[in-house]
Amino acid sequence: MGHSCSRWRCFCLLILGSWFVIFILTDEPFGLSLPIECKRLDTELFLDLEGEMDGVNDRAEVLRDYALKCFPTDWTVMLYKDGTSSSEMDFKQGFGFFEFLSEIVNQDQATQASIKAKLDVLQFQHKCAIIGNSGILVNSSCGNEIDNNYDYVIRSNIAPIRNFERDVGTKTNLTVLNYSITNTLYLVFSSSGQTKEKAIFMERLRWLNDSVLWYHKGARTRFWAKRKLRYLANELKISYNLPIRIAYTYTPMEHLTKWFWSIDVPYTTTGLNMFTAAAAFCADITLYGFYPFKIDNRGRQIRHHYFENLQFDYNYNRIHNFQKEFSLLQTLDKMNVLHLKTTPCIEYI
Repeated sequence: MGHSCSRWRCFCLLILGSWFVIFILTDEPFGLSLPIECKRLDTELFLDLEGEMDGVNDRAEVLRDYALKCFPTDWTVMLYKDGTSSSEMDFKQGFGFFEFLSEIVNQDQATQASIKAKLDVLQFQHKCAIIGNSGILVNSSCGNEIDNNYDYVIRSNIAPIRNFERDVGTKTNLTVLNYSITNTLYLVFSSSGQTKEKAIFMERLRWLNDSVLWYHKGARTRFWAKRKLRYLANELKISYNLPIRIAYTYTPMEHLTKWFWSIDVPYTTTGLNMFTAAAAFCADITLYGFYPFKIDNRGRQIRHHYFENLQFDYNYNRIHNFQKEFSLLQTLDKMNVLHLKTTPCIEYI
């Protein structure tokens, strides 16, 4: 019995010790919770693709209903109000220990209210285009269609636009940032002097006009992410006077997206995260530049990215499963939940 109590005591000490370490490493040991209504996407959505689903024809509306409950726009794209100083951008994704106690004891949601007070709400959009970076866009001539047929255009990771306008367009309303590009931007802009890399990224950023830069990854236990995001916000808005706006999310998107779709992948890609978030605030979504294969259906060699002449082995990637995600997108296209564009917008004979 004494031996059992000793084991139990050790277990308790281990748990308490773990929380203490988390408390030391981050000022937010407790994350913001998922909305109570959030539930995994019903598998019935994928049944009987040719027929009705309980009398509901518009499956996109069903998806939007689910997405809004797990990815509410006001919490998912947490857009700082125009004029908010970088020092006020705390990128909070959770509670400090005493904030958490206050929320429980007082039930006043003071921390959440203080977060919301700094934010604007992204408006609902009717037609959205999400632009991936696949080489399938090369010689697609989709630029004019992207610029003129959509109310809202979403891009990712500061991909270059100049010299690719004919294929990828120029309109940009929201640009998604992942860990890697955020770190790269920080290293580039924190370096002294006018470097070649700084000039390259300044060129790309100027094409974004008054676009929203949205960091959709974790910042709660990654204290370096908060520091770098604050630095970039100050540097780009103040030092370089770029009219961009900054947004982040209440929880790292990749884990929730994976759970939401019940998809067996190590980590979801930025592309699937973009679409899932957009499903909550866009009525009609078209995807361009999503194609994880080396050869298209016309036998053309396809680059990994439209802006660099590099190949990529999609079959041996331990982080993402591109083909499985693409298969999901194809299914959703068949269901008319989204439109997946993988052919040129203008055919040349």
